[in-house]
Amino acid sequence: MRLVNTHKNLAGPFTIHQFKDEDIPPYAILSHTWEDDEVTFQDMHSADVVNKKGYQKIQDCCSVARAQGLDYVWIDTCCIDKTSSTELSESINSMYRWYQEASVCYTYLADVETPTEISASRWFERGFTLQELIAPATVIFYSRTWSELGTKETLQDIISKRTNIPVEILSDADRVDNASVAQRMSWAANRKTSRLEDEAYCLMGLFGINMPLLYGEGKAAFIRLQEEIIRMSDDHSIFAWKAKSPGHGGLLAPSVDAFSDSGDIILTQDPRVMSKTAWTTTNKGIHLELPFVGIGHGGLGFGILPCTPRDNENLFFAIYLQDQSLTMERFERIRYHKLELLDLSFFVPFQFPFRQICIQQRRLAVTSRRTGTPPTSGTNDPRHKVKVNLKDKVGRTPLSYAIEGGHEHVVWLLITRGDILVNDRDNSDFTPLLYAAKQGSPKIINMLLAQGVSPDSMKDGSGRTVLCHASEAGHVAAVRVFLTRINLGPNVRDAANHTPLIYAAANGHEAVLLLDNGANIEAMDSRGRTPICLAADTGDEAITQFQQEVIACLLITQGANIGQCDDQGRTPLHWAVINKCRLVVAKLLARKASLETEDDQGRTPLHWAAMTGNLTITMSLLDAGANVKAEDAYRKMPIRYAKDLGDKAAIALLLKYT
Repeated sequence: MRLVNTHKNLAGPFTIHQFKDEDIPPYAILSHTWEDDEVTFQDMHSADVVNKKGYQKIQDCCSVARAQGLDYVWIDTCCIDKTSSTELSESINSMYRWYQEASVCYTYLADVETPTEISASRWFERGFTLQELIAPATVIFYSRTWSELGTKETLQDIISKRTNIPVEILSDADRVDNASVAQRMSWAANRKTSRLEDEAYCLMGLFGINMPLLYGEGKAAFIRLQEEIIRMSDDHSIFAWKAKSPGHGGLLAPSVDAFSDSGDIILTQDPRVMSKTAWTTTNKGIHLELPFVGIGHGGLGFGILPCTPRDNENLFFAIYLQDQSLTMERFERIRYHKLELLDLSFFVPFQFPFRQICIQQRRLAVTSRRTGTPPTSGTNDPRHKVKVNLKDKVGRTPLSYAIEGGHEHVVWLLITRGDILVNDRDNSDFTPLLYAAKQGSPKIINMLLAQGVSPDSMKDGSGRTVLCHASEAGHVAAVRVFLTRINLGPNVRDAANHTPLIYAAANGHEAVLLLDNGANIEAMDSRGRTPICLAADTGDEAITQFQQEVIACLLITQGANIGQCDDQGRTPLHWAVINKCRLVVAKLLARKASLETEDDQGRTPLHWAAMTGNLTITMSLLDAGANVKAEDAYRKMPIRYAKDLGDKAAIALLLKYT
């Protein structure tokens, strides 16, 4: 630490001495506003320094200190080598302590003549002078002519009114930690600094923060300061701010001015809103536990802070949050210009349960995103005592109906409550998650999974899993969610011995997701049918032949066993012929599918081609070498079935190959 010797050197200007921390003598410290032609550290080594306008201030300060028996004084303009960024950073990080440890602080008000003018001084508008007021135990104010105006103690009422700093803080700097973060920030609101970054750097000492100075980072410095504060403190009032202008997109304030209305915000220990869980900060955002109440569409809700107004501790401050994914996992603060006050006596505890949430911190982002519709009258409206778990005659709750109808916002509002039963079963043994699987909305599924649904709720009474239901309905996005988020293998069977792939194939739905995730392509149902057989034999008029052919061709391409027989002895080629799937027949023939395999009635695929009257498939089978004279269990050849149908073209074709 460098100090100016208050005893003038006869051979030149005042001299500067450097001391180790353990050797620092008693010293006075100067607080002032910088004027033109201030004396720098380099100037003090020149004999011409006495001619600078700013030298008179040093001379007068030393004279006052010397008269009070102090041999040294610290003056920021000349005791810091500002050409060294390292020294400047170290000095600003140490400054609060230096003022705190000074024997006395001289506050020089260059624009004040009499005590009545004190409140109008520019000194109260500067950023760094805040810590210079609070940190020292003794502060003496001086006028432009260095006439004593009073002390911090004698002027405390005037100073408190001017700065909004409580008298008890002014009279005892050790009590500054009793003030909330929001209160301390409010004292600095509307103060000015020469450089944008100093808005943050001048507050480091007030919060006990040490961090490197990065001039050039701009507004990011204030964000960085807040990030350092939340690493050391669990004071939620740091979130109790209101932005003056739109465009900010984060949980942390864009500038200290956002706290200008936060001077009366204090912390509460009310157990209804006070969490014992520590905060964490990651690249995803700030993770913390807050009471949350959903209030409207678009994932809009209140995060309730354990903070109250100083004059009414029955009200609690709340910030607007938006659930970005409707899963109550990632939130964003919106409506930054508002802080709401909630009276929790109008709510029941189930309406504002604690939630472990992550609030995104978008650094100084400008956003035009919609911030949700205005608050609506819903399940969390304190005027509505909604029985959200009330069941109808079939045992269904409002949640199951909202899920079935795909009403995402209604589902979200319901599950924001702490009393909602997400694992409840109705009379059909269906749970909310099973309804979501059948309905297929990935958002609703993610909402429910985020609530920690039990493994039992993932199966119905017959053992069919949510993956089976989603596969049967062809909800590819839902299948993807289940495969990604839950520990349910793609080969789990139900009571009918069906796997999800069997349901997908049987209902004409894309199965590539299941196959890519390890589904057994040869899994058989209770009738011995594999997915390839089912894909060619849907028997469902609602499923188009094109759907059948796409799935069957996919399974063939993926290496399905094309020679596998079911309990009727039929191969995939049998079923493709029976269902007149020409593309599948062509695909199977190209893979050398057996033409002579007989089913339990002794019929080959050619028999079935003749029986179903499909001339194109009949020709394909004959060209591939099908035996035109094969007899079935009834001693009938294919031509006999063509004659029974009166199919002259088929008869002629079969005769040609006889």
